[in-house]
Amino acid sequence: MSQQPFHQPSPRTRKLISLFLVSSSLFWLPALFPAPYALFPAVAQTTQDRKAEAEKLLQTGVQQYRQSKFREALESFQQALVVFQQLKDRKSEGTMLNNIGLVYDNLGQYPKALEFYQQALAILKQVGDRSGEGTTLNNIGGVYNSLGQYPK
Repeated sequence: MSQQPFHQPSPRTRKLISLFLVSSSLFWLPALFPAPYALFPAVAQTTQDRKAEAEKLLQTGVQQYRQSKFREALESFQQALVVFQQLKDRKSEGTMLNNIGLVYDNLGQYPKALEFYQQALAILKQVGDRSGEGTTLNNIGGVYNSLGQYPK
C-alpha cells in the first residue's frame, strides 16, 4: 500500500494560522489570568487603560493584516509594541515582535522579518512561552523556505 505524500500548507497559510493562534491566545489571556490591579486603584486605571489601548491596537492590526493592509497593520503593531514595552509586558512584547515580523515577511522584506522573529524568539524563550516559541520558529522556517534556504 502506498502512502500519500505529506502536503505542507503554503507559507501564507502558515502565517495566517500563526497570526490567528497568537491573536486568539491574547484574547483569552485576560479572562484566564486576571491582573492584580485591585491592589493599587489609582495606578490600576492607568495600567488597565494602557493595556486596553494596546490590545485595541493589536486587534486593529490583526484586522488590517487579514485585509492585506500590511503597512497599516505594521503601524498598529508598532504602536502596540511601544505600549506593551512601557507596561513591561514581555510576553505581549514578544508577540508584537512576531507580528511585526509577519508583516515584513508578507512584504517580502525577509531580512527585516528575520530580525524581528529573532527578537521575538529570544523574549518568548525568556518568558517561557513555548507556544509562542513554536509559532515564531515556524515563521522563521517559512522565511528560509521562501528564500530557498531549506537546510536552515
